[in-house]
Amino acid sequence: MGKYFYTDSGRVIFDIPLNAPSGLYDVVVYTYLNPWGTPTQNVIPGAFFIGVVAGTIRGSVYFDTNQNGVRDLNEPPMVNSTVQFTPGNQIAFTNSQGEFIFFADTGTYTTSYIPPPTFSQTSTPLTYTSTIPPSVTGQDFGTYSSLYAYEHNISIIRNRADVILMHYFRFRSIIPASCHLRIELL
Repeated sequence: MGKYFYTDSGRVIFDIPLNAPSGLYDVVVYTYLNPWGTPTQNVIPGAFFIGVVAGTIRGSVYFDTNQNGVRDLNEPPMVNSTVQFTPGNQIAFTNSQGEFIFFADTGTYTTSYIPPPTFSQTSTPLTYTSTIPPSVTGQDFGTYSSLYAYEHNISIIRNRADVILMHYFRFRSIIPASCHLRIELL
């Protein structure tokens, strides 16, 4: 088992060398309360496996604006959506393009979309069953929530010299994960 290091103050992304020995690897995270403090070591034993995979399962999750169960042009991806694979109840999350990939060993897998609260799946089938190898693609899931498809309201209340100032903002949003709102009060 080799040691591979990555240091950062936030999100960790690193490449594992192609010549890394096969096997289970621990994840060790050091946290610091301040730059000169004593670190706390956190260990997740056997956190991931490096080895040859038999195949992959790929697909995507999209916001089905018209709820027809088919990905139409301009229907946005669902970022950070949860997709579950059984057996093993393993989880994959979608990337910024709404795509997921699962590296699988030889066997039969069921792929399911796990919608967050207020969302429902619009596409069929509700689950996919795949036998690996070979790799499979096209396991796509449409999802919809009326709470996220329409207007949202923001209220800001601030107190200045015992006078309450109220500001109301309205904006339309397809999905919050793809929207950024910046408000400056000068």
